[in-house]
Formats: sequence, structure tokens, C-alpha cells
Amino acid sequence: MGWEVKMKRSNFLRSRKAALFVLILALPLSGEEPNLFWFSAGMGVCTLGDLGFGGSALASVPIQRTVLSLRGTMNSESFFGDEFGDAAVTFGRAIQSHGGHLSLACGPAVVFGSRCSGLFGTRRTVAPTLGAALALQAFTSLGAHIGVGGYAYADLNGEQPFAGLTLNLFVGRLR
Repeated sequence: MGWEVKMKRSNFLRSRKAALFVLILALPLSGEEPNLFWFSAGMGVCTLGDLGFGGSALASVPIQRTVLSLRGTMNSESFFGDEFGDAAVTFGRAIQSHGGHLSLACGPAVVFGSRCSGLFGTRRTVAPTLGAALALQAFTSLGAHIGVGGYAYADLNGEQPFAGLTLNLFVGRLR
């Protein structure tokens, strides 16, 4: 069963990349400003268990003073514990400067995961459920195409609410 969940996530990630590519091409150029975009991935901690492992991957497009992001997170209580993640579309306010970016966004999410009953227990896949995603991105650009920063996320849902903080690498057209 775990293999089936991974295959579905992989297909979903591919479709997100295609949708973002189309979105970037569809955005009009306004004056002299280039179309900015970035991809980001990172690892950190989450609220599953005492202190679990968290990971995030996202693609973002700032539009004037807002930001649109497609994101995926994965959280694990431990190597043999519960695992939960989400796939979300977030939209919110952004502050963009020559040296970095700060944004706060929210949106709908689909939450997926599994529960494990002990070290050698059986893993039970949980049916996908809807959630409310929250996101805070902050990074400084180290050049025109690379940056480093933090990504804080949360998902409020009926199955397993969670939050996390990751240290991310940002790559794209940042300025």
C-alpha cells in the first residue's frame, strides 16, 4: 500500500510542475519588470510526535504584491511512526525587495498519510481529506537565481493537524 501512495504523489508532483510552467508562460510582462518565479525544497522539523522530521517542496510566482504557490509537504513522527503530508495551492500577500522576499499565504489542501502501530506494527493508509493550508516564506537572494531562507507551514484538518519549519534553497528568477 505504501508504494501506491508514493506513486500517486509522484504523478501529482509532475502535474504541478506542468501547471506552473503554463502559469508562468501565461503571465503578462508589465513594463520592464521580468516575470519572477522560484522553486524551493528543504528539510526541517514538524509537530508530529515529540519532534518529527519535515520536508517541503514548492513552486511560487509573485504577482505584484501577492504570491501564488503550489506546495507539497511530508512529515514523519519518526522512522517508524505516523506519516502525514499535504498538497496545497496557497495565495497571499507578499513583500518583494531587491534582496529578498517575505510572504504569508493560505489556501485549500489535500491531506494524505498513514498511521503505524509500533515499531514492527502494520501501516494503515488514511483516506485523503481536505484541509486549510497556511504558509510563510522568507528568503534572501544570494544572486539573481539562487537564495536561501525559511519556510513555515501548517495544515488544519480533521485527521491530523500539523505544522513544520524547514530551511530551504530557492532557485529561479528571484530578481
